[in-house]
Amino acid sequence: MSHAFVVEHTRVEAFESQIRDDVAFERLVRPIETQLAGVLPGRFAATLRFGAAADARGSVDSARAVVISLILANAGDLRDGETIELASPQLPYRIYLCKRHSSDNRIFFSRWIGDDSVSARAERMGRALDEKIPKLVAASAGYGARSVLILESNDVALSNIFAVTQAFNQALNGRTTTPDLVFLIESDASPLYGWLLKDGNALSPPRRVLP
Repeated sequence: MSHAFVVEHTRVEAFESQIRDDVAFERLVRPIETQLAGVLPGRFAATLRFGAAADARGSVDSARAVVISLILANAGDLRDGETIELASPQLPYRIYLCKRHSSDNRIFFSRWIGDDSVSARAERMGRALDEKIPKLVAASAGYGARSVLILESNDVALSNIFAVTQAFNQALNGRTTTPDLVFLIESDASPLYGWLLKDGNALSPPRRVLP
């Protein structure tokens, strides 16, 4: 027996403009990690809020130089396990610097997200459904095919099957028209992981279909 399907795909972001911020964050911090390797008195972790790198104005080279100077000026005074806040009038964001321990001589950067991430993720999921569902409904009716929505998550740090499923279920509340099948593909690892989130009227629990 053969089946016909119409398919739409969308990327699931953990926060607003995540893809743009990923690029800006990497451009800002990776050269710092390389430049300070072997220089610092221990292993350090530095964090800034998600969106800070993408929202910043001005030269990224200038911002990077300021960040490096702040770290070098303060790293030597920190005790193991101690965290301080770094700020400069030249930066529109703050950085939190933690000394993990007194060996290894490296620094690693990461980002943190606010407490509104759950509701914000559901809101963004809702906007994605608003965009994709009408296309699927029209194509499904036109071709007499089942509608399939593929959600893609490429963020191992902030997203997982449980967070995406929660946002998806919240975004479905009150909707009378939904795709026949909804899959989540986690493309942040190899091999890819695939989950069936919706099959007809069945929403949960999600069932793994790949690998």
